[in-house]
Amino acid sequence: MVIEERISAAKALGVSDRQLGRWKLTEGFPDCSNGYDIDAIQAWREANQRKGSAEDDQIAVINRAIKLEKLKEIKAKNHLAGLAIDEAEKRLLPRQLYEQFIAALLAGIGDWCNQLPGLLEAEIPAKYGKKVKARAAEECRKMRERLAEDLKRTPTG
Repeated sequence: MVIEERISAAKALGVSDRQLGRWKLTEGFPDCSNGYDIDAIQAWREANQRKGSAEDDQIAVINRAIKLEKLKEIKAKNHLAGLAIDEAEKRLLPRQLYEQFIAALLAGIGDWCNQLPGLLEAEIPAKYGKKVKARAAEECRKMRERLAEDLKRTPTG
């Protein structure tokens, strides 16, 4: 592809007009008397490892960051749209059912924790039974306290 104007050619190459002008003065740069041959300049650029100015590099970094932010925004919007579709199609559990399920699950775990020390005491030699029972009860108590603290920090919506 041949482009007549230096500004347009620089834009197509992703460099500044000024940078392209500097390259043009470099020995071995493709002839531009009949326009800027973008393919020939790209080949020269790769062969000579020309990247552009530091300013162009900064612009490229900023442009990449902007594109990444836009991509994150698009992904977030798509995620929200997917949730709206799931909700509309009744694929999501109502919050109340979810909370009831979690409450029943935690109650079952709590009952098991209450029974565990006695179960352990019955299975081990008598001289260790009371000590193991006390330790198991203490560990279950600590775990309940940690779980209660975690639940307090959980948003309730």
